[in-house]
Amino acid sequence: LTIDVDIGGEVLIPLRTLTPLPEPAEKGGQLNWPIFISPKTFGNEGVFDDYVVDTVKVKLRGLYHEEAGDLDVRLLHAGRSSMLSGNRGGTRTFGRPEPRDYGTLLTPVQRRRKFGIDVVQGEGFDYDFADLVGLNLADGRPGEQSSSISGDFTAAWRATDGNLISSGMATVTEANPWYQVDLGSSQDIGTVVLWTPDPENLVNEVQVVKTTGLVTLAGTFRLKLNHNGFTEVTEPISHNAVGPAQYEDKTSFEAGVGQGESMQAKIEKLDNVGLVSVTRSVPDREGGYEWTITFLTEYTDLNELAVHSNDLTAGKLRLPEDQVAGITITTKVDGTRNTFYNANMRFGAVLVSDTPFGSGNLAAARAVASAERSFEINAAQRQINVPMPTNTRGRYVRVTLLQTSYLSLAEIFVFTEELYSVQVFNGGSPIPPGTYVPEVAFSDIFGGTEIHGDWVLAITDSTNQQIEDEKTSHRRQLRHGSGAISDWILQVFPRHRDTGVVSNTPLTYHVDLSATILTLPKYGKLYEAASYTRGDLIEAQVGLEIFAGKCIGVDCSHKFGLGNILTTEKKGSRAVANQISHGRSVIYVPNANYRGTDSFTFRINRGTLPGSQVGTVTLRVKKCRIDCSNDRLFGMEPSIDESLTTPWDNRPFILPPPDRILQPDIYGARLWNDPYCPFPPCNEFSLPVN
Repeated sequence: LTIDVDIGGEVLIPLRTLTPLPEPAEKGGQLNWPIFISPKTFGNEGVFDDYVVDTVKVKLRGLYHEEAGDLDVRLLHAGRSSMLSGNRGGTRTFGRPEPRDYGTLLTPVQRRRKFGIDVVQGEGFDYDFADLVGLNLADGRPGEQSSSISGDFTAAWRATDGNLISSGMATVTEANPWYQVDLGSSQDIGTVVLWTPDPENLVNEVQVVKTTGLVTLAGTFRLKLNHNGFTEVTEPISHNAVGPAQYEDKTSFEAGVGQGESMQAKIEKLDNVGLVSVTRSVPDREGGYEWTITFLTEYTDLNELAVHSNDLTAGKLRLPEDQVAGITITTKVDGTRNTFYNANMRFGAVLVSDTPFGSGNLAAARAVASAERSFEINAAQRQINVPMPTNTRGRYVRVTLLQTSYLSLAEIFVFTEELYSVQVFNGGSPIPPGTYVPEVAFSDIFGGTEIHGDWVLAITDSTNQQIEDEKTSHRRQLRHGSGAISDWILQVFPRHRDTGVVSNTPLTYHVDLSATILTLPKYGKLYEAASYTRGDLIEAQVGLEIFAGKCIGVDCSHKFGLGNILTTEKKGSRAVANQISHGRSVIYVPNANYRGTDSFTFRINRGTLPGSQVGTVTLRVKKCRIDCSNDRLFGMEPSIDESLTTPWDNRPFILPPPDRILQPDIYGARLWNDPYCPFPPCNEFSLPVN
């Protein structure tokens, strides 16, 4: 790590580690990093007896990965899981992984032998995840909707009553159903958050199909199911069809037992149903069977299967009517009855206007809208975050589906603040550091749980790195690359069990890491850092002296920082005190009037185990005019001529060579690559104003 420091200034330096994110082929691609909170955290048994979790905040420090869409990032606690980023972000990067040049060797085999697939280095960014906090502009405001499926029970007022658990508003099934709220006056609108009603505890529908006859059964039958607005009919089902697909004979197509002949396969081929689980009883005396069908992905109270056609026979008897086999269908367990949630909702949009929408259709609403943002609802998604376009302002907010369905909302929140989840971030790459909302609010997932116990950050890399080659150029391309993370921090906001009062001061917990300073800088001082404030001075062990190395065979009187080093590596009272925990940040302050290069080294410890790698921080102390920071802003490295010994004020005025002139409207004050600014006065140059 190399850092520029202004003469007479100081710089905050975080001491980071690098924990690689495993590939799917290694440990299942999952990194599980726990923080354990003991009930005796403050040395007081029972300290958490009066408090539970209200919400939390998570900081991922130093995260980078070559494809954000490969990562599933979750927080786990008390048997619950909150998704921070569920394979979102596409091919954008987290942080800035370093580009890799693998050359142009002749064959893929040669390239693979030489380079392999390795863990990429990079610059990690800090990403915060927290619930959206602000004034809900829609709270208690009046609303309207296109229709109501159940009168006042699903009326518009229920979407702004503050109750996330209620059934909320719900329309009938129609084209482009809508709900709209009047904010009372024109407001700046940054984010709209939609909550679908909390469904009842999930109960899977279970139905039983039974065949009976007087003598041995044979033949086939077909079933039908009316669901999601249309009726589907199965292919012929053999009288002896096996239950689950795993019992099929994949090497044959024999009726009842061959490939695709199971009851499970026949039901799952229906377009209006998802996955099912099927078991089959032993045959009765006449060869009749009983199939028990559990519908795994239809979260509703299903209509009962019905017989579409019965081509079963019961053998030859004296009377034809005795040869007919019977089929009975019964519902053993009703599925979840609550239909007012997002089982069928998929695509929609939020429209904002200062003009009332009235009861017009989608085209009429779009004609008066000043802003629109579309959204997509995933299966069983409770919270939908919709960031509105910048500078959106209006009084009326309409939510509409872009499909034929019912619209059902437990609650609508409207905030002035703009806050994205990784799911809906639509900017460029890399995904910038900052604060994002989880895909479902932490308060909804963890609210009311115990504070103590294991909190686990689980990061899963879903896709192995892949080598691809362009046939013409033979260049090696790497997709679905790798990444790493430094560490993570958990903040818990406690809520009193009885009064419901939420503390504004969070409890902060860190992973079990610390840093030890191994060698101190020679031309400056290090301080422990409490945020951006200097803490205790980091000192060497008593009795150790500064080593001032000699330059042999070369004139290096103008160079600095080549000597070093004060050390804290050996055991000693000060050395032990120089182990930095929690934030693991230091502040470097160069000596007065020093200009040149300095450095120090450190090691990250995991628990009581010292790390195996030593990190080096190089500090370049220079007369830093405004363009030094500008250079770093544009990813450029200022040139330094360390042979210059002429004092700043005595340097002659020289014109920049034409090939060094840059565009000041793009690069600001940096007119050429001399960091010592020969143009008097330096303060005539300024950064461009956006």
